[in-house]
Amino acid sequence: MQRKISIPSTFASICWFSTLFAILFFSFLYLHPRDTNNNCLNTLNINASKPKVTSSYNLKTPTYKYNVPDVQVSDSAIIEFGLNLTSNDEPIGENDDLDIEEAANATVIELVERAPPNNEDDTNDRDEEVVAPIEQALNTNGTVIDIVEETPTSNKDDTDDQEEDDDENYDIIPSFDVFSNPPWNISRADRIFWLKQKLEESKIIKSTSRTRNFDGKMQSFLKQGCTERFFFTWISPASLFGKRELLVLESVLKAHPDGCVMILSRTMDSKPGRSILQPILDRGYKILPVAPDFQSLFNKTPAQGWLERLEAGDVDPGSIPITQNLSNLLRMVVLYKYGGVYLDTDMLVLKSFSSLKNSIGIQSIDDTTRKWRTLNNAVLIFDKEHPLVWKFMEEFALTFDGFKWGFNGPYLTTRVISLAVNDTRFQFNIVSPMAFYPIDWIRIPRLFEKPYKNGTTWATTKFMEIDSESYGVHLWNKFTRKLKIEKRSAMGRLISEHCIICQDVYDS
Repeated sequence: MQRKISIPSTFASICWFSTLFAILFFSFLYLHPRDTNNNCLNTLNINASKPKVTSSYNLKTPTYKYNVPDVQVSDSAIIEFGLNLTSNDEPIGENDDLDIEEAANATVIELVERAPPNNEDDTNDRDEEVVAPIEQALNTNGTVIDIVEETPTSNKDDTDDQEEDDDENYDIIPSFDVFSNPPWNISRADRIFWLKQKLEESKIIKSTSRTRNFDGKMQSFLKQGCTERFFFTWISPASLFGKRELLVLESVLKAHPDGCVMILSRTMDSKPGRSILQPILDRGYKILPVAPDFQSLFNKTPAQGWLERLEAGDVDPGSIPITQNLSNLLRMVVLYKYGGVYLDTDMLVLKSFSSLKNSIGIQSIDDTTRKWRTLNNAVLIFDKEHPLVWKFMEEFALTFDGFKWGFNGPYLTTRVISLAVNDTRFQFNIVSPMAFYPIDWIRIPRLFEKPYKNGTTWATTKFMEIDSESYGVHLWNKFTRKLKIEKRSAMGRLISEHCIICQDVYDS
């Protein structure tokens, strides 16, 4: 007998399946939202705010004679290319300390050239997060286009910014690092809300009448005449600038008695901060603690757009203290704007850097191929407006990740240089591990111990090797801060021979 088909039953089935499909579809959208904080290069919309081209000029081509090929690393302090050079409560003045094995797995992100801005209306694209335009763009002819973003004039009364002297208001700056333990197990929105609260509390990026004179203070200080320029960053409280940081500062000035040292720090540019530095200042050395003005300093660099997004709540700070990443970015910007040497506050200097030109150091090499594997940004030596430093800033703004330790620091320089190493526009020197990283963070504790604990021969040999061949030695404070420097240890001898006042060497 022929089976009868029930139309109502069929209609009900169709409705049931349609409803189920709709539920599954919208559940998928809810559980897999579109990532509005995508840092991939191909999502950058540099035309979002319709910048205006005001001027153009040719990219400055470095005049140095030697480019750096990807070659095997020698054991001497300098890699020679026909050029014989004879260079979690941590204070934020240090570098990201890397696991050497993890360095080999650092992600390489390809840098791309950005197209010049056009006049096409992109209003329909603004439902996505818009990355503020970077103020310079490199076109296919090698010309740099200077882009200025037009902003409305603010009529807001900034009476609160008119401090006659921030020293009087030093008590408003926390005496502890409010960023040292960022929450990580909360939502993106909650992390951003937490960060905005802490930025307001700490005022570390707030522009004031005093910070806005940053460039004036720098220019006046540099008029004294400096054989070399050194920069430190210190975003932690002044009270955490301890004995070891002072000994490092002394080592810089002992090797460069006519050099100038600038400490970019709001907390050190205060009465408590200057009192810490006073014993060295009293001996006639040139040190300037100066509060950086992030807005003016970052202006017309790739850092500007990133900072604007951070303040607007469009950057997920991640689980790494934001002050660490601000330090990573600040060192790039100040080197690009002024040129000189950036040093971490745990880089003990052993000899003059005067012969080093546009250089960066290798942290680790491949034991098999003898080729460099990881670079480090604890020491950066670059001339003013060096194009490679611009690429560092650009990579930071484009690929920022607040969850991966070292991603915006040593891994960043490794990524950029691995792509720029054979590009003739970027001429620089790569120095071997012996120059700045003669001992890794795993073995360095042995330098803090008395010889009888690790063998007199090893300690003596290592001391002589470092003292004669290295320009500096990274102390890896993240791993050694709590280690006591024992008497007769190799580290005690190194510090004692390269300090000025040499107070509390064995208590640092």
